[in-house]
Amino acid sequence: MKKRLLSFTLLFLFIFTIPSFAQNTNQVEANKDEVLRLKKVFNISNNFDKFNFTSTNVEKNLFYSYSWSNNKGENINIITDKNNNIISYDKYLNLEENKALIKNKDEIENIIKDYLNKIDSNLLKEYSLDDFDINFKNNYARFTYNRKVNDIFVLNDYLSITIELTKGELSNFSRSIDKIVKKEDFEKTNNIINIEKAKEIFQEKESLKLSYFIKDIEKNTVLNVYSQINKNMPIDAKNGDLIIIENNIMPISLNSEKEAADESVELTPVEKEEIDKIKNLRPISDYKSYISKNFNTKGLNFSDYSLINSEDKYLYSIIYSDKENTPKIEFYFEAKDLNLISYDKFIQIEDDKDKLDEKTAMKISKDFLNKHFKNNNIDLKNPSINLYDSTTSISFNRVENNNYVINNNISIVINNKNKEISHYSVNFNNLDFNKIDDFIPEDKAHDIAFSKGDFGLYYIYNKNTPKLVYTFNENTAPILLSSNGDEIDFSGNLIKENQIIYDNIDNSKYAKEINYLKTLKIGVPGVSNLKEKIKEKDFVYLVKSISSNIIYSEESIKDIYEYPAELELNKSDFNSKDNITKNNFAIKLIVNVSGYKNLSNLENIFRDNLFKDQEQLSKEDKNYFAIAYGLNLYNDSLANPNIELTHEDALYYIYELLK
Repeated sequence: MKKRLLSFTLLFLFIFTIPSFAQNTNQVEANKDEVLRLKKVFNISNNFDKFNFTSTNVEKNLFYSYSWSNNKGENINIITDKNNNIISYDKYLNLEENKALIKNKDEIENIIKDYLNKIDSNLLKEYSLDDFDINFKNNYARFTYNRKVNDIFVLNDYLSITIELTKGELSNFSRSIDKIVKKEDFEKTNNIINIEKAKEIFQEKESLKLSYFIKDIEKNTVLNVYSQINKNMPIDAKNGDLIIIENNIMPISLNSEKEAADESVELTPVEKEEIDKIKNLRPISDYKSYISKNFNTKGLNFSDYSLINSEDKYLYSIIYSDKENTPKIEFYFEAKDLNLISYDKFIQIEDDKDKLDEKTAMKISKDFLNKHFKNNNIDLKNPSINLYDSTTSISFNRVENNNYVINNNISIVINNKNKEISHYSVNFNNLDFNKIDDFIPEDKAHDIAFSKGDFGLYYIYNKNTPKLVYTFNENTAPILLSSNGDEIDFSGNLIKENQIIYDNIDNSKYAKEINYLKTLKIGVPGVSNLKEKIKEKDFVYLVKSISSNIIYSEESIKDIYEYPAELELNKSDFNSKDNITKNNFAIKLIVNVSGYKNLSNLENIFRDNLFKDQEQLSKEDKNYFAIAYGLNLYNDSLANPNIELTHEDALYYIYELLK
């Protein structure tokens, strides 16, 4: 599941909150017994010479912050609610960098469970393990627990807990929501529609559509997919209505950097091409005239403009400010014509309960589009409309060849109080969209989506109120390739089941070692035969698995080659990714990950008789083999630099790294 921790918001608020004093009926004084309880729960020593207590209200909910620190820069911060429920815990200590000592997954999980029981003895009765990430390179383990109520998952209610792996000390605990919702506040499962009815509603009101998915703008890579066009709305399990999950609006704006041009002696072909693009731009006076005719700038002055490059297209940024030179309105236009790309009005929108009706919001939006949007390739009949207390957000999707273009749209935000548009932006990519001819039937696409997306009964919070709904896991419908129904992620990469399926492990000469690695989710997904030769890219993936919980895909492995960090790899090495891994390649990488690099040119450092076949070692290889031998990572009497490794050989090397 996707994880976003809300407790960071609370922590941010507390940073800027002064110590509190008694206010009305809310207790805001630091309670001696509660401080002692927290010190006992988290085993906080007396080595801290500073203590601070603050309180703050977040949406009418009172929270307390307890902080300990010392002059070494070490600190502990705990946030609780008014009922003393622990919301989050963070600790930073200046610890020496030590190798992880706790390496057994069951032992790590038992330590974490002990902490959870100390924090709240009821947590493990409702929260179960969802996922874990054990990072031996950086010496930590993070476990995530999801809540279940009435044997139904609560989509956005989870716990995250992290310990360091030297002494097993807790470094972080956090909840995904800051309000504790009691079990009895959840809806019962009686009198609900069945799942088949829910699927019918989805196909009728939120069905997947043939669409274009933009994978790579620079390479003009567009995928043909089945996808939802607007954000998924869960289906109320009681009455079958669609539910809008309310969140705060984050208006979109274009960002730019203003850079001074560098003087050059002569122009390169690239420079000439770019300069040609900015010939014959319209004068800024045309834009000022357009703005004065179409927008209310009374009391404001034209204050600044700049030319920027956005996705190979030049834009003018034009700003109008008040008498104090404070920006109040910003426009973005295409620099060769008067196409308005973005409009933002920087005003404080008052928080009130006035809501626009959809008909009024649509009229305001269409009137604006008729003036400022010159194309007709948007869907005006099926907008995404979100009605909030102070604003209304409307999004119109782009259409090419009668198919939608995912994430290409026009976004409008309306101020409900004065019924004026405060934000407008056009997000269109200049790409080629070919007609979609190869696609599976829509009903088959829906069947695949229901299966891959775990469509079913869930609880989900809407403004901290739990609702019983039918939806997909993570409340997001899968995106499927139209040709075969294969699922892709939000980057356009194929999603494969990351399952380790080695056959006959017990028959392997390294059975104990491989079974141990499997408990840590270390292995190459999809490989069943341990005797099979291992490719270089798979060995690279295994080595990185020690320090990163990465998805097994061609794209993620390519990223390792492009950003190798501690490994001596480069982009060109990716060309040989499918080569069988030889012993010298493996030894070099395990020595790299142990902290040793660039050993090729060292001379007369190590003995020349470490191995019986020392003469087979190249000048480049011998230092890596010597280091591996010295670190007890390789103990064979023969170096065998050119033998080809199997998957079980490779896994044994990984095990030796973790010992």
